[in-house]
Amino acid sequence: MPEAHSKYSPTERRRTSGDPNKATDLFNMISVVIVVFTLAGIPSRSFGQETDLYQQVLEQFEFGNFDGADSLIHSSTKPDSLSIELTLLRARIRIEQEKFNAAAVDFRKILSIEPGHPEAVFGLRRLGADVSPLVEMRVIRLKDLVDEYPDDLTLRLQYADELVLERDYSEAIKHYRIYLEGTQASPQVLTDILVVIAKSGQSYAMGEKIAMEYTATYPSSDDLQMRLGYFRLWRRRFTGAHAAFDRALEINPSNQDAKEGITAIAEAIQAENSLQVRNTELVASVEKSPDDYEVRFRLIDHQIRNGQLFDASQHLAFLEGQFKNQEKIQSRVSAARKKLRSFNAAHSSSRIDRIYLQLIQDPTSSDRRFSLVESLLSRERYFEAYDQLTLVQDSLQASERWKALFTQADNGLIQTIGFSPLYPVDRLLHLVQINPGDLAMRYALIDSLVVYNRFVEAMDVLFQVPEPDSIDKLKDEGYQGKLSSIVTKQFEFAEIRIVELRQFLEEAPAKELFELRRELIDQYMIVGNPSLARDEFEQLLSSNQSDVTLELEWIEFLRTTDDAKLAAREAKRLLDRFGGSEDVQKAFVLTHFEPLLDDATEKLLAQLVGDSTLTDSGFLLEVANYYVDIHQVESAQELLDRVEKLGIGSRSSRFESVSQLLTRERFRKRDAELLAKLNHARRLVASGEFDEAIREYESYFEARGIRLRSEVEELAAVHLADSNRVSALEMMKELQEEVFSYGLAKEMARIKVQKGDYPGALNVLERLAAINPRDLESSLNHADVLKELDMLDEAQTVVDRAASAARGSKILGQQAANIEADIRRKQSERGEWASYDLVGIIVPTAYSIHASGGGTEYDRRTEGLRAEVTLPTGAVVTAGFNTHSISGSRRLVSGSEHVKNRVNQIFGSVFLDLTPPVRSEKASYTNRIFVEAGIYDYEGTRSVGYFNARYWRQDRGKFLGSIGLRTNEGSIDLWTAGGGEFDLRLMRLDVTGSYVAALPDSVLRLGGSLAMNIVSDNLALPGGSNDRNIGSDVMLEAAYKVIDHTYLGIAHHQLSYQSRTDMYFSPDHYEVTELFLEFEKERYTKWYLRLRGSIGAVSRSSGSISQRLELDLIRRLTDHISITVSSTLGEASRAWGGGSSALFNKYNTFHLTGTLRWTL
Repeated sequence: MPEAHSKYSPTERRRTSGDPNKATDLFNMISVVIVVFTLAGIPSRSFGQETDLYQQVLEQFEFGNFDGADSLIHSSTKPDSLSIELTLLRARIRIEQEKFNAAAVDFRKILSIEPGHPEAVFGLRRLGADVSPLVEMRVIRLKDLVDEYPDDLTLRLQYADELVLERDYSEAIKHYRIYLEGTQASPQVLTDILVVIAKSGQSYAMGEKIAMEYTATYPSSDDLQMRLGYFRLWRRRFTGAHAAFDRALEINPSNQDAKEGITAIAEAIQAENSLQVRNTELVASVEKSPDDYEVRFRLIDHQIRNGQLFDASQHLAFLEGQFKNQEKIQSRVSAARKKLRSFNAAHSSSRIDRIYLQLIQDPTSSDRRFSLVESLLSRERYFEAYDQLTLVQDSLQASERWKALFTQADNGLIQTIGFSPLYPVDRLLHLVQINPGDLAMRYALIDSLVVYNRFVEAMDVLFQVPEPDSIDKLKDEGYQGKLSSIVTKQFEFAEIRIVELRQFLEEAPAKELFELRRELIDQYMIVGNPSLARDEFEQLLSSNQSDVTLELEWIEFLRTTDDAKLAAREAKRLLDRFGGSEDVQKAFVLTHFEPLLDDATEKLLAQLVGDSTLTDSGFLLEVANYYVDIHQVESAQELLDRVEKLGIGSRSSRFESVSQLLTRERFRKRDAELLAKLNHARRLVASGEFDEAIREYESYFEARGIRLRSEVEELAAVHLADSNRVSALEMMKELQEEVFSYGLAKEMARIKVQKGDYPGALNVLERLAAINPRDLESSLNHADVLKELDMLDEAQTVVDRAASAARGSKILGQQAANIEADIRRKQSERGEWASYDLVGIIVPTAYSIHASGGGTEYDRRTEGLRAEVTLPTGAVVTAGFNTHSISGSRRLVSGSEHVKNRVNQIFGSVFLDLTPPVRSEKASYTNRIFVEAGIYDYEGTRSVGYFNARYWRQDRGKFLGSIGLRTNEGSIDLWTAGGGEFDLRLMRLDVTGSYVAALPDSVLRLGGSLAMNIVSDNLALPGGSNDRNIGSDVMLEAAYKVIDHTYLGIAHHQLSYQSRTDMYFSPDHYEVTELFLEFEKERYTKWYLRLRGSIGAVSRSSGSISQRLELDLIRRLTDHISITVSSTLGEASRAWGGGSSALFNKYNTFHLTGTLRWTL
């Protein structure tokens, strides 16, 4: 029931028309209240001319002419003779003029005429002024009136309302009871009284009696029936409560509070029944059946009634997490939490009393004080909590606990009564210290300080805005707006104050002239008039010649107005007279900072700074700034640390400025040191000490923490000069991966040619030719590389094009002629077969596969031979045969019979390049189609054909993707040992793709494949019709190059063949996510190596861990012979099959492939 726990008293609700949250805007709210009461005809002292005056002033106010309205009041009547009506209106005008102090004076004047006047009290509270004595005066006055006129029920009701405001509920309830005995209450007053009774946590019997009596008076009030039901519920009279809630719902079926009351009754009855069960038995029951929420709810209810609130809360948290998707259980959990909170609130009053007694015995205990505040806040007794916090403000306000509780109390006061009793500036200062990053609160504090003309403090608060650096502050509109506001207001105030001070100087006695002139000097400096300030200073000095302090201020004034020479002379004169004064010595030193100090002054400065008792933060900051200027960073830092220990750093804009200057000096000094190190490395290069220079470069990079591209190019050039082409090339390659550079690519091509890496050089030169075909130097190098690779026709085309363009250059023309001569010589050596590219390859192969798990196994051993012939058209024709020896479990059931088969395979295939072959580091084609067909024969038992077709697409050296369609025998693709007896076939359509992205600092590699599988078999009924099932195969992979040749990545594989029988080893459902590490490296024309290890979690099937190790090795033994070895070792737990025969067991696989390539 919301009203039963309302934070607003009856009086407050009636004053705000039922919505206290609308009273959030300070000035609008006060204005509305004043207008309402003035228009309502608040009695005034005169009705003739004053009524006309009021209408005239109100008219000016409504037109926004606030100054005119104020002038009209002052010109038409004496200020002390205003009526309450006009005084209220004048207060409203002064609020609009931002004359808040004057408005507060008007409100206090009204209270002096009529103590406790509600609109004046409300206005003062909104302005943050002190009204507690006035409110107390009103309570005392009303009490006296009630004692004098005990039969005046209206007075008694007002007195009870004021007691509620003071949170004296017990006394208020007594007077409400007398009021109800004397008259019939209206529905609104009755509701307010019942709310107070419910809020007090006592006298539920009286609340039930009152509600019951008035149900006859207001039989159609569903709200009254609902409240009657709650009073009965709180008294544990469940039958009567249920009847009241039912009656409320009959009158208004949408009464949500009544519905919640019925739910609460059911839970309370259930809790009553569970009280008979012993706690130990309930705990045992929960441990035995942890998912039985009914038993757990009974235990929770029992624990709440026995004060075991923490244990009950733990069980509720378990239910929330375990049954988070079950709305019914979550609803019961919410209801149980309401019970727990209600139990805690009902017992907190006695706890408050106990803590009070403990504090009387030990008033210095901060823990008990904070515990008391927490208990008071839980009962919404914010004023009392606030008072307790202010008692220990000086000693504990720096603690995090005090700050947190202060924020809670302040929020509670703002929400309930709309204001804080603390002085606005002090309150905002506390809130800013609690949360320094709250810019809205900081700006509000600045505005408040400006209102009270405290500009220096406002500027300090603004300078402490937590920003990363001052540049951001320069761009921030809010920050700049506040800075402009402070400067403008301070300037305006200074102009007004100068006029006032000059008038005061003419009238003031001689003893006051000194302070007036000092203030006038400050105001002249604010408005930027140092010449007039100097005149005033000179008059002060002429009349106070023996005032050393004034002379020191004069020297400081000269320093700040850029008259350094006169300041130095004055300081020297003062030092001659008062050489033993520390303040004079400091002034002398400060005036000699520009230029550098001489030895004597430096010695004096060291003596002053060396005094550990020196606490003049301003002097220390000036010296620190001087040390920064002469590049003595450590000395400046030492002085800043001393200032910070004095507690100045966190609130001094000067400290922040010197700190930033010191930071910049550190960066400047560091940059200078780094530049010196880099220049030293360059000098070593010039002297030919390459090894030492390389070490110096690396030391420079380590100290700087970043490698600039131009500097890395310098280092690569040093490696090249030291004949270390490999390191130079690696560096250039990394730079190219970041941002491509044409000049750097030319240098890389030249280095590759020098190393004899012609395919690598060709890859780079072709890219250069595509970018700038007019680069004759690159074109000739391109032709030379093609010649070395025996690509004579392409070389001739390039050299012809370059020779025609190089006719104007004798050197380039000669180089082109030399290349052309080499091409003709090679063509003559090749003979009549020179125009053909006919190559034959004989390839013996061998495979071995082993898999086992769940008491089953599968083995396959394959030997074969194939021949490849490359035709002049670019096609590759392959023909060959394989013999597969297969053995293993006939069914994937533990103990299944062991069968053996031999399968002979004959096949032929064609590779067709759709684009001309181009040699590169990674591949020799860009577009290719592959078609294969063949026959499997089970030694006469069964023969079946198969077909395979695929299309590849890739850029030079970069695979992009492929698409293929394959039909194959199940004994091979699906790993079944019974292939000779059963017709098991797999049709597979798949698409693969990959993408490689060069990031600023590494390489990102993405890949994936998607396949659709159609499995047909007659495994269930041999010889019967085939059963077709559709499945899918998804593989996704992402990898990031962590170091050279090494990738770290994640892969996800999901396989689904949708089989209905457990006859083949490939799982019907399998899903795994793996983390892998892969190493891949090659030496062109020599060897290639790939190692990959992975570990992952099988997310479908058994949820266990999979492990996998892969190896691929290609080794060229001679110019015509190479060997390829591929191996895979895996371990996983997965399920095979479906239904009751599914197996969950460890799955081990081993695969080994060996291929020998013999080129004829």
